[in-house]
Amino acid sequence: MTGNDYGSFRVNSEVTSLSVNDVIRSLRSQFEKGLTEYPVYIGDTQVNLTVTSTGQGGYRYWFVCPICRAHVAKLYAQEPFIACRHCHGLKYSTSRYKGMVEEQVFKNER
Repeated sequence: MTGNDYGSFRVNSEVTSLSVNDVIRSLRSQFEKGLTEYPVYIGDTQVNLTVTSTGQGGYRYWFVCPICRAHVAKLYAQEPFIACRHCHGLKYSTSRYKGMVEEQVFKNER
């Protein structure tokens, strides 16, 4: 038997292989494509998703606000509708407290 003689055994290169990573990649690709093609329903509200590319070759998914059509990472469910924080008129608590503290400091200095 020579070094290249495998006898009657079949070798890996002679058989078509299927990698679990290839299957996962394919399923992920099909799933992610479907995310932007079909709307998502939150309650009775239809919400679309969109995708943008990042500077490093990746991509990021966003909700499309049903009211103003802005790309946002979060939506808020507050009666009577689901929308982004701008449409609901919501502010971050940290910005509210910062303004309150600064207001008190300036009031005390006067």
